[in-house]
Amino acid sequence: MLAVWSEVKVDTDGHIVYEKALYSVPFMLVGKSLWLKFTDTVVQLFHQHELVATHPRLRKPDDRHTVRDHQPPTAQAWLEHDPQW
Repeated sequence: MLAVWSEVKVDTDGHIVYEKALYSVPFMLVGKSLWLKFTDTVVQLFHQHELVATHPRLRKPDDRHTVRDHQPPTAQAWLEHDPQW
């Protein structure tokens, strides 16, 4: 498969949707338009010609791939709490 390029917009949850799967991008890009490069094995996202995220291609609708470093610091801190917290 050749690469497919598409313009996408980042949702308020910090993900883009492509072929019904969700891929995270750095939280500071919420609301921005990005270019997505989609191949048989990988999804890459670019903002102003700079690569900002790379993900394995997901195959099932509603699958989600989230990179922890893409989330805002408050979300990262919350995820680090253990059950006793």
